[in-house]
Amino acid sequence: MGFFAINYMTGLSTVFAILMVYYTFIVSQKPKIYTGNRKMRKFLKDHVEYSQKIYWPAPLIWNGILQSIFAVTDRLPKKLKLPYNREIVKLRDGGQVGLDFLAAEKIVNGNKLTVLLLPGLTSSAQTSYVKSLVMAITKAGANVHVLNNRGIGGVPLTTAKSFSAATINDLIDILEHLNIKYSGEKIFIIGTSFGGITLNRYLTKEPEAARTRILGALIISSVFDLEGCSKCIETPITKYLINYPICEDLKRRMQYYDDILNDQPWYNVEKMKKCKTVRDFDREITSQSYGFKSDVDYYAECSTIKKLHLLPVPLYSLNAIDDPIQYGKYLPIDEAEAENSNLTLITTRHGGHLGFLEGLSPFRKKNFHFMEKFTQDFVQAVLHHQEEFVTNA
Repeated sequence: MGFFAINYMTGLSTVFAILMVYYTFIVSQKPKIYTGNRKMRKFLKDHVEYSQKIYWPAPLIWNGILQSIFAVTDRLPKKLKLPYNREIVKLRDGGQVGLDFLAAEKIVNGNKLTVLLLPGLTSSAQTSYVKSLVMAITKAGANVHVLNNRGIGGVPLTTAKSFSAATINDLIDILEHLNIKYSGEKIFIIGTSFGGITLNRYLTKEPEAARTRILGALIISSVFDLEGCSKCIETPITKYLINYPICEDLKRRMQYYDDILNDQPWYNVEKMKKCKTVRDFDREITSQSYGFKSDVDYYAECSTIKKLHLLPVPLYSLNAIDDPIQYGKYLPIDEAEAENSNLTLITTRHGGHLGFLEGLSPFRKKNFHFMEKFTQDFVQAVLHHQEEFVTNA
């Protein structure tokens, strides 16, 4: 019995040692930087410490799918509400959005920076990861406005148009509003997931306007190729754990506004109820509401994978290679590495979608993980080295 017990313990110790070596030297690595722009690379090296630091993923949930699932539950609790001041912004087509404002914790040496944060598809200013990013931004010394899209975060839907990657008109109106509010002062934009898609489309479709209103941008876990994204979330495990729940959330939000949408020719409740995946929803609802022939046409129009040479200002993108919504093979590395590109990709081996979680326990809530630390570090760099940052364009 003693012999077997000793061998059992020896076996466990060996397995544990192998896992520790694997975690230390394979799982945990410094971010990789892809860019053909030497000035942008130098800005990261000189001023953004977390672009050079090893990211140590939460060892019990380093897998991309688990990181993505725990991304919300591992951060701030729902009951913790940030004390925003809300402003309702009327849009040109009669719609409206909410801008939630939170001031910087403190202003250092008179340096000021205004950040516009564009959240993910069904997120609002009170979504867990959005709140933690806002805390990182204000801690860095910047003021922040968080966009609550039409029908999201308590903003009533006033027209039969919801929000979509198909249109950038809402963002155009918001930037015009902020431009007047801040007397022409340029702002910095951070886009997460869907918010990054909208931002990318704006930058590549409105380069001249962007140059006059935006210093530059940081996007996190954003998608460049929507067709590739759809393929990623239709893989067996991801379909059940991520794709289906997102589709159900989209359906719930649409049904909430049945009274406004019912007379629209594209709004078919019975077809929508049968949707199981995001692609189904985009085929039956999103693409139809914006006049596309199909989901394929919609994805092609909204993807920026071959348009990033048009970027007019510095765009930095933080992505995890194991993001189940967009695997590393769909990242525009070649475009980033083109000479004098305005795109810089910062990639981690692990981190999932808006995860980048750290810490031993996946059940212990923590305000700041790698994503928040990187964001705070980056915003501070832009705030205190603004002149050097803008010379990258």
